[in-house]
Amino acid sequence: MRKIILLSALLGAVPFTTTPAQNLGEIHGRVVDVGTKEGVAFASVTTWPSGSGPATETDIDGRFKLKPLEPGTYTLRFSFTGYNTLELARIEVNGDNITRIGEVTMEGNQLPDLVIVYQRFERPLIDVVNPAVNTLLAAEFERDPNRKNPTDMIVKNFPGVTKSRDGESLIFRGSREGSMAYYVDGVKVTGKLSGVPSSGIRSISVYTGALPARYGDITGGVVVIDTKTYQEEWARRKIDAERETLTTSGTAIE
Repeated sequence: MRKIILLSALLGAVPFTTTPAQNLGEIHGRVVDVGTKEGVAFASVTTWPSGSGPATETDIDGRFKLKPLEPGTYTLRFSFTGYNTLELARIEVNGDNITRIGEVTMEGNQLPDLVIVYQRFERPLIDVVNPAVNTLLAAEFERDPNRKNPTDMIVKNFPGVTKSRDGESLIFRGSREGSMAYYVDGVKVTGKLSGVPSSGIRSISVYTGALPARYGDITGGVVVIDTKTYQEEWARRKIDAERETLTTSGTAIE
């Protein structure tokens, strides 16, 4: 009896915390030789700067999968002996989604000097593999007049989505009221979406059909919201401050 009481006391003294679920993403692609169009096997694929995420290497056909990745903007560095090192920037990774960058071409280099080729990734308008999900990035709605009300912004930008009669939830392609859910950084939110300022949103993904298995108990639609990290928000405020300084000084901003 004394041992049971002691164990209960110890368990009561240990604080139990729950870790909120996170929506993690992936980057898939293929590295090919610019001349032969054949896959570059065993090329190194890393996030840059070093240490900001996981790394991998291509398979025998030049294909790779980089995961798991927290939602954010990534630069990938591709390197292999005999090739110019390639950096592909501005790759947006959204939670619970796969970003497919297609084929990345590397150019052979016989020179001893290190040559880095810099490119910028352009996100396709439609995900041909999963057309049931549409994503809106922060840069795409920062000037939207409805951005202060995320619900209105979703209705305006995503086809097949309308407001419910009470205005607190959404209806997807004629589904019943209350048959949808919000997920904010992996945490399920039912009812009205509140407490999420538009300035803190980095991406909004809307599923109108073919829901992933993790949303199996939902019959309508799902809105997945990923918020900005501290680093992203700090960088945004720094850019806004620089723009305001240049505007005040009369310097033209492109």
